[in-house]
Amino acid sequence: MSKPDVVFIDSPPLFLALTALFLARAKGARWIMNISDLWPDAVAEGGFVHSPILLGIARRLEAFLYKHADFVSAVTEGIVQTLAEEKTVPRSKLLFLPIGVDTDLFQPRPVDQPLLRAYNLTNKSIFVYAGILGHAQGLSLLLEAADALRHRQDIALVLVGDGPEKAQLKAERDQKGLSNVIFADPVPLTEMPRWWSVARGALVTLKDQAVHQSARPSKSLPALASGVPVIFSGRGEMARILSDAQAGVVVPPGQPTPLAESIIRLADDGALARKLGENGRRLCETDFGWRGVVQRWLEEMRSPSNSPTGFLATYSGASQP
Repeated sequence: MSKPDVVFIDSPPLFLALTALFLARAKGARWIMNISDLWPDAVAEGGFVHSPILLGIARRLEAFLYKHADFVSAVTEGIVQTLAEEKTVPRSKLLFLPIGVDTDLFQPRPVDQPLLRAYNLTNKSIFVYAGILGHAQGLSLLLEAADALRHRQDIALVLVGDGPEKAQLKAERDQKGLSNVIFADPVPLTEMPRWWSVARGALVTLKDQAVHQSARPSKSLPALASGVPVIFSGRGEMARILSDAQAGVVVPPGQPTPLAESIIRLADDGALARKLGENGRRLCETDFGWRGVVQRWLEEMRSPSNSPTGFLATYSGASQP
C-alpha cells in the first residue's frame, strides 16, 4: 500500500482528530484538520457540558491539535476568523473549504407526481425541512408556524429526516392537531431530488445562539441547487449569503409569525418563488459546486503564503444575481 500524502480529518469530534494526528505522523504524511463546528465552544454554549474540568481538558486538547496540524481548514468565513483571532491559529496554516453541493445530482427537475400522491399532497404548496431533527435547529418553531397556518389548507410542511427530537416533535404535532405537518422517513441522498422537485420552498432553522452566527447549514445547498428558495430562520453568515444572492427569505430566529408570513408569501407568489429559486441555482453553479470549491481549496493549500484573509476578500461566498 502506497504512503498517503495527506491525512484529512473532519472535526468534531476532537478525539477523532487526535487519532488522525497519530496516523499522519506514523505514515509520514501531512495532516489537515477541517473544522465543521467549533468544539468545545458549541457544546458549552448549547449547555451540553457544564463541567469546568471537562471543558478545560477539551480546550487544551483543541489548542494542542491546532498547534500540531499542518493546516487547519474551516467550512465558514466566521470559523476562519475565530480560529485566527480567538484561537490564535497562524494565518499561514488556515484554509477555507466551504460546504459544496453536487450540482448534477441536485438540479431543477419535473414535479414528482407519484411522491405527491403517496403523501396526499397534490394541489398543495409544500415547504420541506430536510435533515437532522435535533436540538440546535429549534424545530418547535416550525410547528408554531404551522399552527398559525391552520387556515391555509393549501399549505403543507414536510419534515424529512430523523433525530433525537423527532418523537417529541411528533407528539407536539399530534397534541396540537396539526394536519398540515407531515413527518417523512429519511431517504438516501440520491432520493432527495424527488422532494425538492415538489417543494415550493425549503425551511432551514437555527436557534439564536452566538455560535450559529458563523454557521452555513449544509441542508440549504441541495435545495438552492434544485432551484428551490430557502426560508432561513436565523442570523449571521447564512442570512447574508441568501440576502446577497436574493436566493431566499431571511426571518429572525425563534419568531413563528414572520416565518408563517414568509411561507404564505412564497405560496401565493409563484413568480417570486421561481425568481429566488433561479438565483439560488445560479449561486450554486458559480460558488458552491464541489469541483470549483475543491479547486480553490487546493490552490490555497499549494500557496500557503497567500493568507485566507486575501482569499476571503475576493471570495465572499455569495454572488450577486
